[in-house]
Amino acid sequence: MKNLYNVLKFHKDLSPEKDLIDLHDELMQLFTYNRDYSRAPKKRYYGFLTIDINEAPDHYTVKADLPGVSKENLEISISDNILNIRGKRDDEPVNEHSRLINKERFYGNFKRSILLEKEVDPQSCAATLKNGVLTITLQKTQKNKAQNIEIM
Repeated sequence: MKNLYNVLKFHKDLSPEKDLIDLHDELMQLFTYNRDYSRAPKKRYYGFLTIDINEAPDHYTVKADLPGVSKENLEISISDNILNIRGKRDDEPVNEHSRLINKERFYGNFKRSILLEKEVDPQSCAATLKNGVLTITLQKTQKNKAQNIEIM
């Protein structure tokens, strides 16, 4: 059941039409024991982007593994407390004198949208891409900070 939860959780960021088709493909893979991977359904969804989110009192830190992705192929935006990460990993050319036996790494477009619990200041956000790891720092706005009210 845990695998089913992961499949359903992953599909939250995609369009409804793609969701149904891809969910069907994933469920078929879950419930069949076909070990002939050459016949496995090809993924038609945007690539899966795994992330870690760390919350500190004054900011969020989001990290994503993006090996082989250049900063020119990344777009990061924030709107209405939703962090959007889009990008593209270019496919590697296949040598004409060799035969591809297995291909599990994802190439192509990917997208991930993350709803943040607390409001952040888009002007004070920063991102770095180093050694294939994208790190985004999002400063929380001061209006979320608790303050004491003096009784007169």
